[in-house]
Amino acid sequence: MRTALLVVISSLFLFSSTSFAQLNEWQEDYSTGTKLMGEGKLSLAVEYLVRAAAGAVADIGTDNRDVAVIYYNIGILYNKMNVQTRAVINLKKSIDILEKILPENDPELAEFMTDLADLYYEQGDSFAALDLYSRICAIYAEKNTISEAHAKALNRTAMIYTALDDSENAGDFMIRSLHVLEEQYGNDSIELIPCLKDIAMLYTMIDSIDNSIETQERIISILAANPEITSADELIAAHKNIGELQKNAGNMDAANRHYRESFILSRNVYGLSSYETDSALDEYYEFRKSIGWSSIRYEDLPRMVLTAAAGYFSTPDASIGKKYRLRPRFEGQLSYRFYRNYCLYYSAGTLSSEMFEKYYTVVDYYNELDEHTIGSKYKLISNNIGLKFHINEFFDVENSANWITAGVSIIDSKKTERIKYKTVEIINGNEMTVQREKDRLDLSNGTGFFFELGHSITHPNFFLKNMTMGVSFGVRYEFCRFQGSDIGGFTLFAGTSFLIY
Repeated sequence: MRTALLVVISSLFLFSSTSFAQLNEWQEDYSTGTKLMGEGKLSLAVEYLVRAAAGAVADIGTDNRDVAVIYYNIGILYNKMNVQTRAVINLKKSIDILEKILPENDPELAEFMTDLADLYYEQGDSFAALDLYSRICAIYAEKNTISEAHAKALNRTAMIYTALDDSENAGDFMIRSLHVLEEQYGNDSIELIPCLKDIAMLYTMIDSIDNSIETQERIISILAANPEITSADELIAAHKNIGELQKNAGNMDAANRHYRESFILSRNVYGLSSYETDSALDEYYEFRKSIGWSSIRYEDLPRMVLTAAAGYFSTPDASIGKKYRLRPRFEGQLSYRFYRNYCLYYSAGTLSSEMFEKYYTVVDYYNELDEHTIGSKYKLISNNIGLKFHINEFFDVENSANWITAGVSIIDSKKTERIKYKTVEIINGNEMTVQREKDRLDLSNGTGFFFELGHSITHPNFFLKNMTMGVSFGVRYEFCRFQGSDIGGFTLFAGTSFLIY
């Protein structure tokens, strides 16, 4: 029940209790009727209130505020019972009485008029509703009333003018309604949203697309500023609406951005495999298809991918009598998308600290000063620099991606040789032949090429603001000319990726 109605009922009880030491018959009927109203016994309540109205008129005359209140409540009851004809009759009686006893600009008169205006509005009687709403707005404006009732009256007036194709007056009253709400709640209040939606709709109807877009953008900013009370569906719908408006205005890049944002919000809120996300994705795809754009949404590819991976490198190793040997490998990978689905790619990883290790025993020396290498160790770092090309369409839609990478491979080597030799030294005054060992360091590098095939899978529900994580795995072939020898082999790798959009 309306707050105004509760105030009116309370005031009548106050009047009755303070004006009479004992309730007379019509006051008792009214008291019983209002009690039955509260209990939901509407038909019985009407009987008591009709009888109370007749008794009050006979007792205190027609032009009395208490009689107006009784007629008002009878009208409200009939409206609840869907007997609108009788509701209108009794509400009009109430207003006719109050117009005789109250000043024409009394806010209380506006409160009583509101229910009858609402009833006319709901019945579709536009001109009767417009007459009352105009009077209500004039009263509130004169009194500088900042209230929901004032804003509602202005909004309803605007909607009637809209239905009458009077866009000029409709826009004027709609903006006035918004200003009242801004005064009451502030410029960023969620309470402004319904009014802003009506304004956006009005602008759309009159083909003022830029103003409609601006209003929708404000709706989004208010929703984003109130995340604790904002419905995700409202925010998603707002982006869809702007997407459609931008499309109609010919701003395809902006339209694409909002359709995509609608999809991303749906994905983040409802998950990748939900009905809501599927619907948003379908609308996004249909938009791009309708304007002849490629279904490949390059902006859905990650801007940057960081991967930490581990795997095995297979290469010939004659020293152990086998054609190939698997060695552990650890590496980091970085790719940066600079255009469409093309990325710059870099990876660096150790092949093995014991690669090509070969020890043998020196049996004899040709002379005392000969040096013989008895073993060597390599620590090889493989650097791969190239161009990465995504070969599938929807990275964060289909939850996965495939890629091809090719480029230059550079191997940096740190070679340590163990040297055994004999030397003649003076020890305790005696010349003696001594066997010694030493290490000799050799730094070098080799160049070649590499080729890589890979696949990534992202976690469907692990999304931060602009980052997600997943797993990557693939196979790479490297071939380098290194110190006069050919080094080549396959790497199988797998690791964790962080994808930044």
